[in-house]
Order: sequence, then structure tokens, then C-alpha cells
Amino acid sequence: MSQAPGPTMKIDVVDPADRVVGSTLRKDVFQQKDAFRVVHVFIFDHRRRLLLQQLAPTRDRNPLHWGSSVAAYLFTGETYEEAAERRLAQELEIRGAHLREIGRTTMLDQGVVKFIALFETVWSHKLEPDPTHIAGVQWFSLAEVDRAIRARSLPFTPTFLEVYPFYRVTRPPKGPRGRSGGNLG
Repeated sequence: MSQAPGPTMKIDVVDPADRVVGSTLRKDVFQQKDAFRVVHVFIFDHRRRLLLQQLAPTRDRNPLHWGSSVAAYLFTGETYEEAAERRLAQELEIRGAHLREIGRTTMLDQGVVKFIALFETVWSHKLEPDPTHIAGVQWFSLAEVDRAIRARSLPFTPTFLEVYPFYRVTRPPKGPRGRSGGNLG
């Protein structure tokens, strides 16, 4: 896809049932109060640690906050899975990961309904974070994430604070089982 992510990307506007009813520029979605779609991916390593991403200081929303391994707005006409695959490649140079959809949830973000699809994968190969979007990445056990949230010892993005508890009630306590390279068998 030739379109670059950013404020001028075209995204779908959706109705309360997550059906496309139009499109808008990403930069206008909050002002217009349009419901929209995003995808989040939780990447685990062979030790069942979750990769978290610290957003770059230049990001327009939540700079230097910690969030999901990868997150993305969906381009107009893009599926949740296509957006996840695109963003894995753009942000971390990950291609060919086996994605498993955990489920879908919603949240209010600045008074706007945001539809969120959450995927997981297992990846134990090299990561190459894009420094224009990512200040750093770090592997955490789920217990460490739980403690950091309770203690408020790390600044997390508001969406991560919605998606992570959704994951914890949806998936077993130890996280995904799978082989390196993304097979969640």
C-alpha cells in the first residue's frame, strides 16, 4: 500500500455495529466524533514474555508512553488482519508472523467510539524497531505488566490500559503457547 500512516491517512468511519459508513482523515476523526477502527498486536517470545513498545517522543498522542507491541489505525478498506501485518512490517520489520485473533472490544477515546481488534503472535527472531515511531521495546512477563499497572510505575497508553485487561480475561494466565516464528499451534 502506497499510503503512509499519519494524520492525513484516510480511515473508515463505522457505525455502532462496526460496519463501514464512510471515510475521513485520521486527523479529523476526534473533532468530527466519528467511530473508527484500530488493531493491536501482542507479541510474545518463547518464554511467554510480552513485548511492549515505548512510543517515540515525537508521536502526536501519548509520547513516551508504553503500549501494545504494535498498534495501528486501519486504512480505508483495510481489514484488521491486513493492518496488523502492515504495521508489524513497518514498525518492527516482522513479516510472516502467524497472527491469532483474540477478540474485539471497544472503548471511548476522547469521546469517540474506537473499535479494537486484538491479535497475538509468538516471535523469537530479530526485531528492528522503527526509531521514528518507537523510542524502545522491552520484554515483560505478564506478572511484571500487572505489577506496573497496579503500581502506576510506567506510563501506559489509555488504549493499552483497555486492551490488556481484555486480553487477561480472554486468554489463559500464562499467555500463548507456540513455537518460535509465530506458530501458535
